Amino acid sequence: MPRKIDRRQKTGVRVGRDKAKIFRDLIVWQKAHEFVISVYQATEVFPNKEIYGLTSQFRRAAVLIPANITEGFKKPVSLTNFGL
Repeated sequence: MPRKIDRRQKTGVRVGRDKAKIFRDLIVWQKAHEFVISVYQATEVFPNKEIYGLTSQFRRAAVLIPANITEGFKKPVSLTNFGL
Protein backbone atom coordinates (compact mmCIF):
# COMPACT_ATOMS: atom_id res chain seq x y z
CA MET A 1 0.00 0.00 0.00
CA PRO A 2 1.53 3.36 -0.99
CA ARG A 3 2.34 5.67 1.86
CA LYS A 4 0.21 8.79 2.02
CA ILE A 5 2.31 11.92 1.57
CA ASP A 6 1.58 14.59 4.11
CA ARG A 7 1.55 18.16 2.79
CA ARG A 8 4.18 19.13 5.39
CA GLN A 9 6.54 16.56 3.91
CA LYS A 10 6.80 18.59 0.70
CA THR A 11 7.88 21.68 2.65
CA GLY A 12 10.96 19.99 4.07
CA VAL A 13 9.76 19.98 7.67
CA ARG A 14 9.80 16.59 9.37
CA VAL A 15 6.41 14.95 9.25
CA GLY A 16 4.74 14.28 12.57
CA ARG A 17 6.99 16.63 14.48
CA ASP A 18 6.97 20.24 15.55
CA LYS A 19 8.13 23.04 13.30
CA ALA A 20 11.87 22.95 12.62
CA LYS A 21 13.71 24.92 15.28
CA ILE A 22 17.13 24.81 13.64
CA PHE A 23 18.14 24.35 10.03
CA ARG A 24 19.50 20.86 10.74
CA ASP A 25 15.91 19.73 11.39
CA LEU A 26 15.02 20.38 7.75
CA ILE A 27 14.96 17.27 5.58
CA VAL A 28 16.07 19.32 2.59
CA TRP A 29 19.19 20.47 4.51
CA GLN A 30 19.97 16.89 5.58
CA LYS A 31 19.77 15.69 1.97
CA ALA A 32 21.90 18.61 0.80
CA HIS A 33 24.50 17.76 3.45
CA GLU A 34 24.56 14.14 2.29
CA PHE A 35 25.03 15.42 -1.26
CA VAL A 36 28.06 17.49 -0.20
CA ILE A 37 29.63 14.44 1.40
CA SER A 38 29.03 12.39 -1.75
CA VAL A 39 30.54 15.14 -3.95
CA TYR A 40 33.66 15.26 -1.77
CA GLN A 41 33.97 11.47 -1.99
CA ALA A 42 33.46 11.47 -5.75
CA THR A 43 36.01 14.22 -6.34
CA GLU A 44 38.71 12.46 -4.31
CA VAL A 45 39.41 10.27 -7.33
CA PHE A 46 39.82 13.22 -9.72
CA PRO A 47 43.35 13.72 -11.07
CA ASN A 48 45.67 15.91 -9.00
CA LYS A 49 45.97 18.38 -11.87
CA GLU A 50 42.26 19.15 -11.39
CA ILE A 51 42.57 20.03 -7.69
CA TYR A 52 42.23 23.76 -8.44
CA GLY A 53 39.89 23.32 -11.40
CA LEU A 54 36.95 20.98 -11.56
CA THR A 55 37.44 19.53 -8.09
CA SER A 56 37.32 22.94 -6.45
CA GLN A 57 34.38 24.06 -8.56
CA PHE A 58 32.30 20.96 -7.81
CA ARG A 59 33.00 21.21 -4.10
CA ARG A 60 32.24 24.92 -3.85
CA ALA A 61 28.98 24.50 -5.77
CA ALA A 62 27.91 21.59 -3.56
CA VAL A 63 28.67 23.46 -0.33
CA LEU A 64 26.59 26.44 -1.47
CA ILE A 65 23.39 24.37 -1.49
CA PRO A 66 23.13 23.72 2.28
CA ALA A 67 24.67 27.13 2.96
CA ASN A 68 21.86 28.87 1.07
CA ILE A 69 19.25 26.72 2.82
CA THR A 70 20.74 27.72 6.18
CA GLU A 71 20.79 31.39 5.24
CA GLY A 72 17.19 31.27 4.05
CA PHE A 73 16.07 29.47 7.20
CA LYS A 74 17.22 32.37 9.37
CA LYS A 75 15.39 35.04 7.39
CA PRO A 76 11.83 36.01 8.35
CA VAL A 77 9.31 35.30 5.62
CA SER A 78 6.99 38.02 4.43
CA LEU A 79 4.46 37.91 1.61
CA THR A 80 5.93 41.18 0.32
CA ASN A 81 9.12 39.23 -0.52
CA PHE A 82 7.09 37.39 -3.15
CA GLY A 83 5.39 40.45 -4.63
CA LEU A 84 2.07 39.67 -2.95
